[in-house]
Amino acid sequence: MEAESSSPVQISERYQILKEKFKSEGVRRLVTACSREDFNKAFEGFTEAQKDGLYQLFQNIVVQSLSYNLERALDKICEGTKVGSILSKVEHIIEEQFLDVLSKDSSYIGDLQEKIITVKKDEIAHMKNIIEKVEKSNNQMSSHLDILKKNRDLPSTVDAVEKLRRWNAEFENFMVTSNHN
Repeated sequence: MEAESSSPVQISERYQILKEKFKSEGVRRLVTACSREDFNKAFEGFTEAQKDGLYQLFQNIVVQSLSYNLERALDKICEGTKVGSILSKVEHIIEEQFLDVLSKDSSYIGDLQEKIITVKKDEIAHMKNIIEKVEKSNNQMSSHLDILKKNRDLPSTVDAVEKLRRWNAEFENFMVTSNHN
């Protein structure tokens, strides 16, 4: 641990959490690895008072010394592999990335912007196509109207309109009389 604390990199919060978890979880696992029932089964020939004394001895000496030895082994492994220093560097990198969110998201924003521009260009092209079709249709209708206006003065057109008006009037009379009957 001395190598860790003498280095310029401070002990990271993650390293401290790792050690605390190891201590709490490691000791808990040691105690639960041999439950009271398992311990009592192993010493069936003993009285309850002897079993209690042995179990207390087991917890006080074996579990405590084992957890102490495991903590020391963890410390040596962490010192040898520079876990504290590495976790400090990882925390530093994470902090830099967190602070520089916009640089990470700028490529995403750029991609999104390109996609939106492409979609909008496609929409504009589609709308231009629709407008061209409508203009073409309007031009065709306008030429038809011009032809009809020129042909309006022809007697056959006037006769056709008069026939349609008569038929319409006759149909209305027929409908009125058929509704009364």
